[in-house]
Amino acid sequence: MGIDLTKSDLSETQKYQLLTLLGQYRQAFAKDITELGCTKIGKHIIDTGDANPVRQFPYRTTPKTKEEINTHLDEMEEQGIIRKSMSPWSSPILLVAKPNGEKRVCVDYRKLNRLTKIYTQSLPNLSDVLDTLGEKQAQTYSVCDMRQGFWQLELDEQSKEKTAFMTHRGQYEFNRLPYGLANSPATFNMIMNEVIRDLNWKSALVYVDDILIYSKNFEEHLCHLAALFDKLIEANLKLKPSKCQFACKEVQYLGHIITKEGIAVDPEKTTSVHSFAAPKMLKKYVCSLDYAIITGSSYTTIPK
Repeated sequence: MGIDLTKSDLSETQKYQLLTLLGQYRQAFAKDITELGCTKIGKHIIDTGDANPVRQFPYRTTPKTKEEINTHLDEMEEQGIIRKSMSPWSSPILLVAKPNGEKRVCVDYRKLNRLTKIYTQSLPNLSDVLDTLGEKQAQTYSVCDMRQGFWQLELDEQSKEKTAFMTHRGQYEFNRLPYGLANSPATFNMIMNEVIRDLNWKSALVYVDDILIYSKNFEEHLCHLAALFDKLIEANLKLKPSKCQFACKEVQYLGHIITKEGIAVDPEKTTSVHSFAAPKMLKKYVCSLDYAIITGSSYTTIPK
């Protein structure tokens, strides 16, 4: 499945036990887009009230970019993620490079988002997540990432036409939840909270499509992983094996390094801050004020 255990501090016997477990739960993983799941737990609704449709022309692209877009559109249409459209709505398409060098088709939904009613459902407070980890005294961790998580959630039928986008070869709309919508993260987080239910805040934490599993020892960790996999399979959701780390003493999660000794900011996240040049303009100075590491912040944020 392409799972890397080099960061797992395990004996040969423990590695065998872990690999056996992962093999038993092969159904919880998708090796590529052809194996994506699609949960029936809920659907995303785009509520724009009685607003008139927004319609934008496609951005100009180079011939090479058109070829790359064609490849993505063919794959997405074949897997049922998008379909051809005759919608009065239309947003422009972009080809965006991810940190790993891969490219992904995204749609510029800024005008649609301005018309969309924002959910009261919010993402978990990062301080609460980190405080929970600090209290659990766990020693073994796994981090799991969904395989194109948003694309594993259906759109409400009446909302599909609002996701329409224009390309050089015609108009399409999404069947699955696209990236870039105003409420996409909140909807997905709400669905994931429902999926892991009784595991949440006890042996697992979820922040949108990033899942952390934590346990006091390796044996308990295998049980917690099995419980998570059972729930993902039941919900027809799939993980990306190459983005998962299992049974580690140290993991990266939400920009932090998590270990049994405590929680620290990921050095990769602070490198750019340390290399900042001294600001010479007021605007640059104000921007730099947003970056801070506060010692003992978990104590200062506790309600008095």
